[in-house]
Formats: sequence, structure tokens, C-alpha cells
Amino acid sequence: MKGNGAWAGAQDGRQIKGDRMEMEPRLSLPEKWDGTRGSPEGMLATLAMTFECQPARYPTSCSRVALLTSLLTGRAGEWAAALYNQKSPACNDYETFVKEMKKTFVHPSSEEGEEW
Repeated sequence: MKGNGAWAGAQDGRQIKGDRMEMEPRLSLPEKWDGTRGSPEGMLATLAMTFECQPARYPTSCSRVALLTSLLTGRAGEWAAALYNQKSPACNDYETFVKEMKKTFVHPSSEEGEEW
């Protein structure tokens, strides 16, 4: 049943407010990161832009953590899965999750954010 109100259901089950999601630009997702090579900073910057440009697609902190974890592989992916399986509060707060990820994979004295 299509509603005339502000909220309309999408075919894939998402809820959209009016045409807001349709007006959001389509952006490419960053490359996946395994936690062993390079820095996550480029990926995180791209995600920040994605969240800014697509607020209806990623409206909650939890949805943002879910997108970030979908881009983690190898050691980083295993780390994220362990947090999720332990029901860590970090999985419900994007900023906390990113801080924990950096604390785990990025050397604290690295200005470039290189993995140690």
C-alpha cells in the first residue's frame, strides 16, 4: 500500500522520507581495508563524505558502523566481528568504533596514520 504521507516504503524495505533519498548523489564506496597495510584515513574520509551526502541512507550511528564494518577484511574484519559478537557498545556508536579501530590498528605516534 502506497501512502500519501511523508514516509513511503521502498521496494527493498527501506523507509524513505519523501524524495530525499532519490535526490542524494550516488557515491562509490572506498576500497576495503584489512588493517595491515596503509592507513584507514582515506577510507574514513570517503565515508565521512558519504554520510554527509547521503544522510537518509545512513541516518544512524549503527548504520554507519555497519557500512564501515562491511569494508573491513582480514585482521580488521576479524576484529570488527569479535566486537559485534561480544555486543560491544562501540558497535552502536560510529565515533567510538572509529576511535577503537584506530587505537587497535594505527600507531599512536604516527602522524600519517600508518599501521605499526
